[in-house]
Amino acid sequence: RQRILSSIEGIIDPSESGLSDRLSEFWNAWSDVADNPTDTSIRSTLLSKAGALTTALNGADRQLQQMESDIRNEIVGQVDRVNELLDRIASLNQTITKSTNAGTPDFAAADERDNLVRELSGLVGIEVQSNHADGLYIAIGGVFVVQGEHSVGLELNVNKLSITFEGSDTRFDPATGGQLGASIRTVTSDMASIRQRLDDVAAAIVNEVNALHTTGYGLDDSTGLSFFDPTGTTASSISISADVLANPERIAVSAAAGAVGNSDIAREIANLRLEKLISGRTLEEDVVDIVGGLGAEISRAATDAGGYASVLNHLDGMEAGVSAVSVEEEMTRIIELQQAYAATARVLRATETMMETLLAI
Repeated sequence: RQRILSSIEGIIDPSESGLSDRLSEFWNAWSDVADNPTDTSIRSTLLSKAGALTTALNGADRQLQQMESDIRNEIVGQVDRVNELLDRIASLNQTITKSTNAGTPDFAAADERDNLVRELSGLVGIEVQSNHADGLYIAIGGVFVVQGEHSVGLELNVNKLSITFEGSDTRFDPATGGQLGASIRTVTSDMASIRQRLDDVAAAIVNEVNALHTTGYGLDDSTGLSFFDPTGTTASSISISADVLANPERIAVSAAAGAVGNSDIAREIANLRLEKLISGRTLEEDVVDIVGGLGAEISRAATDAGGYASVLNHLDGMEAGVSAVSVEEEMTRIIELQQAYAATARVLRATETMMETLLAI
């Protein structure tokens, strides 16, 4: 989750030319037009800044969509791997139980099963119980997915990103943990929330700017025109209206026909940057809040990841203290045994020689 959220942060707020910077430049461009209402080059600059803003929103949403598609593919692969592991562990349960009952324990199979259980625990949160009669019992979120030689797989609805246990309506809870849970949470919760907030920003920009722009007049006295395409009110679809895109003189700056030096409309649009348009925040504040909230989530995810890694390392150390084999210690022990064997051989040889001498007298 930390990795995915960090990638999202790089999309929303790259080191240079982030969305907040583009939005600020857009408002500043309207202020410049208000100060110079008849200067067509400044109007062209406004269109350029507006284009940069729409491109930033379009690009962010496009990259988020691509990332979501990639994560969905990862989820498909993760579910497939979980099912493979469950089947293999169940099969090994049967092999290990039969060999143990026959008096010839299969230690290689037991080691393989342990490794597969460890891999499974990285994909999903599991609980493991040992049963001498059947082998391992494994549960995910309280649902047994391995019982001796029997296994129950996961079934994925790719469109809804919902997972149920094979043969039932019981749903897999992403909060169970593991890579699979983190992947689902980032798509259905974190990423969905961020995309919705970007859509809200885009909609507010389009609707509020157009509401004022349609009441104003351009240098050619055109009026009733939209600055942004009114049909594009999402981050993926926001765009400059064709009415003004190639005609900077048609940008509505004046509040009255024929008053080319008037800039009341442009000033009102510039002042939108001070209006609290979303959840009691200005648009710039809301963008900063999106990035700030994302940073806080990344920090929490990093803290969780670090904490769990420390616990895991501690448990690995405890396990190694019981089960691990030190090659150096074993080699030293072998040398000791070799020396002891050689010494014993010499003693026996001396004894044999002594007995031969005595018998010969």
